Amino acid sequence: MFNEDSIISENEIKLSYCRYGDESKPLVIVLGGISADQYSANTLENGKEISGWWNPFIGSGKAVDLDRFQVLSIDYYPGTDSDALDQRHLRTHLQAKLIKILLKDLGITHLKAVIGCSFGGMVALAFAELYPESLDKLIVLCAADRSSVKSIGLREIQRKIIRLGIEAKQEFYAVSLARSLAIVGYRGELEMEERFSGATTDVATIHDKLSSYLTYNGNKFASKFSASKYMNLSLSIDLHQIDPKKITTTSLFIGCATDHLVPLEIIHSLSDNISAKSTFIEVDSEYGHDFFLLKDEEITSHIKPFLGGCLTSN
Repeated sequence: MFNEDSIISENEIKLSYCRYGDESKPLVIVLGGISADQYSANTLENGKEISGWWNPFIGSGKAVDLDRFQVLSIDYYPGTDSDALDQRHLRTHLQAKLIKILLKDLGITHLKAVIGCSFGGMVALAFAELYPESLDKLIVLCAADRSSVKSIGLREIQRKIIRLGIEAKQEFYAVSLARSLAIVGYRGELEMEERFSGATTDVATIHDKLSSYLTYNGNKFASKFSASKYMNLSLSIDLHQIDPKKITTTSLFIGCATDHLVPLEIIHSLSDNISAKSTFIEVDSEYGHDFFLLKDEEITSHIKPFLGGCLTSN
């Protein structure tokens, strides 16, 4: 049987991380989707400006207010080539255990909160299940205790595309194509219609615009994401599962009706079944699964007061 602890004990795994704000303040961990890295906010590193994937939400006066909190984000452990080819899986609980080890190395024993979006929401849930004594509050956006069957099917197709690409020695193209398929699933239907057909009814023009958009973003992703990392983290999403009854942390769950990967019903069910006070919020968004990146004002209006109720010191 696959054992996350054996990976940790057999390999000296060091997560890349980034901290923001005053390190004497209470700590909030922020975790994103599989493409997210440790740069959740804009960062100046070696004289180069790096754009943060959640920058609209982190900073003075923002959802995670750096006047009150510090933030830590990580780059997920990607596994190895053999993990992907052998279909071994790196569950979300492994990422949670690696975060706990990192916190121990940093001398941090308690968290103000963990905020997780998409895959990061799954990792946040795994962390809360394993280490309920280590955090005050849990915030989960577009994630649940398990994956929906439809989303599992879509990711299995993506992995099959990548396997075919590896066999044909076209790994880059295969990862790009798989990511393009994923992007179609992330976005809401209305947003896609407005983006690509709002200014024209000519189907050839719509086709060309959409094709260029998917190719550009697929290639951009493939330029920094290996096939093995994509397959490992993708399978980790499919195999994610936690027991809602083991979540004993006060929690906030946020979803939207246009997210067809993580239906509102399973988020609502999770919220209803945890063993702690829980709040469920439905956000009105045309952006589908990607709403957690784009609805900054509405998301901030829910996260900021929820975090404000945390009183335990770091």
